[in-house]
Amino acid sequence: MSKISYLKTPFKPTTLSKRVLRARLSLRETQKEFAARFMVSHITVYSWEHGRTSKIQPIHERILANTLSNLAANGLLMASELFDTIYRTEIERKGTQVPVKEALKANVGA
Repeated sequence: MSKISYLKTPFKPTTLSKRVLRARLSLRETQKEFAARFMVSHITVYSWEHGRTSKIQPIHERILANTLSNLAANGLLMASELFDTIYRTEIERKGTQVPVKEALKANVGA
């Protein structure tokens, strides 16, 4: 069985990744602290934020929706304009997801 590894800091923007990152930044928590809310590892939060997964468990979706609505109700949710600027900067800084095997093939063919 072959595993596909990815270049360092791949980033694939998704709606889920935006929602997770916005909630975490609004709470001013590390990935590890945020992961504790969901009873998952910080690696799972990293995967959510970097678009490596497109779905989350229904219980995690409810926790995320509840967290976002509580932040909004208390006026603590990061402003959309500010978040969009931060998010765009992260995408530009980290680039997009490129599997190592495809990158190697592209270099061999060049």
